[in-house]
Amino acid sequence: MINPSASGWIEKFFVRLKHKLTAGTSEYDFYRAIRETGFIYGHVAALHNLEAKETRGWTTEETTKAAVLNTLYELYRLVTADDNTVVFIQKAVAFYAHMVPEGYSFLKRILPSSPLSHELESILDQRVKTNDNILSRNFSSILTNALLFMDVLAFRQYLISGAIPEGYLKRLEETVVSLALLGLNSKPAKSQYDNLLIRLLETSLRYNKLTGIDTTTAEMLRKAHFEAEPERLYLLDIAGMAIWSDGVLEKSEVDFLYKLAGQLELPDEAVSDSI
Repeated sequence: MINPSASGWIEKFFVRLKHKLTAGTSEYDFYRAIRETGFIYGHVAALHNLEAKETRGWTTEETTKAAVLNTLYELYRLVTADDNTVVFIQKAVAFYAHMVPEGYSFLKRILPSSPLSHELESILDQRVKTNDNILSRNFSSILTNALLFMDVLAFRQYLISGAIPEGYLKRLEETVVSLALLGLNSKPAKSQYDNLLIRLLETSLRYNKLTGIDTTTAEMLRKAHFEAEPERLYLLDIAGMAIWSDGVLEKSEVDFLYKLAGQLELPDEAVSDSI
């Protein structure tokens, strides 16, 4: 059995990995396959490419770590058409070295002689950590982990160009949070749950402060200029996730999603699919 809390789990994961996405998978199919696991929403319901016995007894954090690893690897395969896990690990560690905000340090220090996979394990440990000091640990971990897909989108940029475009993560986070707040503001009346979500959004930010984020207009979409289909589908799903926080979908909220899809240059089918 794989234990994502024990050293060496990544090597075991790749030995026992099954059911990879088929060669020639489109970015749209890749995104939908990842969304079906629940990873886009910060709650992984299942890892379909591991036998059930391998994941039995896993905590939410352990499942999420494995989901991040698997998603990054599937994206690597999609972009590079390469299955080499050793090269993937090298790329992933180099990517996080570029991505990590200034002042961010890993809690676990890795010995120079340790395999690079152990360094990636430490990085994933830190990326999936939840914050015990905010209102609800369970809900906050879902929200924070929903923002983990930004790692995947930034990794795509890194694989394509060899670097993360300047300001990309800050711009992406700002757009994600803006759309979530715009979705909440589309509600006829905010519930106590909506107000909790707003507070948790603020505590989940890594690159911005909520006070500096534009929540008054969707004009920032034009300025942000996200071209990749997974980026635009993710932005739509995050807005839908925020709207669905109270479990009710009002007409004004549906209208907001369709308008947003138009601004993102996505077809109406993407909205019904997202809902």
